[in-house]
Amino acid sequence: MKILIATLFLVVTQSSSARTLIIADSHGEGAFGTELVRLIELQKKHVSAFAVGGSSPVDWTNGNKQIWGYWEHHTGTEPIRLNHPVTPKFANLIDKEKPNTVLIVQGTNLIWRDLKQEDLIALRELISLVSASGAKCYWIGPPDLRLVKIEQQKRILQIQEMLQVETQYRCELIKSWELISYPIKGGDGIHYDQIPFNGPELARSWARKVINNISLPTH
Repeated sequence: MKILIATLFLVVTQSSSARTLIIADSHGEGAFGTELVRLIELQKKHVSAFAVGGSSPVDWTNGNKQIWGYWEHHTGTEPIRLNHPVTPKFANLIDKEKPNTVLIVQGTNLIWRDLKQEDLIALRELISLVSASGAKCYWIGPPDLRLVKIEQQKRILQIQEMLQVETQYRCELIKSWELISYPIKGGDGIHYDQIPFNGPELARSWARKVINNISLPTH
């Protein structure tokens, strides 16, 4: 009887606890993503996180296949890692996970080509889906990057401007590019994990600064 009561209490507690949904690009696969999840779980929150390398907003609206890695995590279960994944459709994740809070870690992969109308439409769709669900929305923008090509330097400024305009009313923007700086040497200029020696710790420090800028529900 005691075991049954304890089990029922656990089920009720878990089902009524605050739920956080995270979707991310390759930043979410490494030290930044795992630290972000850990810090939220320390607050006794349930987290479902999905990270798809190479993804941009349009991939999450359309469910596009990717050539890079995939990481999926749910509180209390073993994480899943795959190669060449199909990006989960964000609408399906919202419907399945029923989150109170959504963190969208997107924008970095828009540097590889000129922005298109479909990028803006997809960005707005992600925000609209969160808004319609009633969840609190946070858009975690790209961190500081060390970009060599002039066209990419121009694009990242365009991406930052687009995010600042489009998140004004329905989603709170975390300006990661103001929270952390990419070193002038080492790494690939994009992924903090690849910086020799202290790269993973830099990524984790970015996650800690992000957490300090968000407010999670208490129940």
